[in-house]
Amino acid sequence: MFEPIKIVRLITEQIGKPRNDGTRGSGLYIVPFELSTQPSAFWAEAFLANMKNPPQWSSSHRPDMARLSGKIIYLDGTTVEEIERTHKETLLLAVKEANEVTAKYEADQARVAEETKKREEEEQRRTRSCQANHVRVVEGLLNNKSPCIEPTKAECRGLFCGLDCRDAKEFRTALH
Repeated sequence: MFEPIKIVRLITEQIGKPRNDGTRGSGLYIVPFELSTQPSAFWAEAFLANMKNPPQWSSSHRPDMARLSGKIIYLDGTTVEEIERTHKETLLLAVKEANEVTAKYEADQARVAEETKKREEEEQRRTRSCQANHVRVVEGLLNNKSPCIEPTKAECRGLFCGLDCRDAKEFRTALH
């Protein structure tokens, strides 16, 4: 079951340094956040998609400011103050949306896997039943007895499909 990912902390020891050289944006830097666990590729893609096109954002939102590496989110070209004032809500919403989408995706994947497993088990059961019926028919033919089993297409799938009593009688006649 999917465990929602959370932002654990601002990694203060890894906050970038502004260039402060007077050029446009030189007062901005990289701000890293640690996640509770390393996200799956699916979660990462959902998170980045939500950061690029969030359900709600401020007028100073920059769609390509986020990137992920392992369990760290990096917001590039910003400041701690700007994040608190402008990007915090969008960041938290993108994490929330990624969690919701990933939980649904993983639940759907688990449901499909369970359905597939049940179908395969039922198919194996039908195949074993069909094989057993055909063995009894062939044994009856070899012992010159009339087969009493009549597998139908509905209950008999796989390698042995299609043998019915008419086929068995013709087979027995051909043996004698």
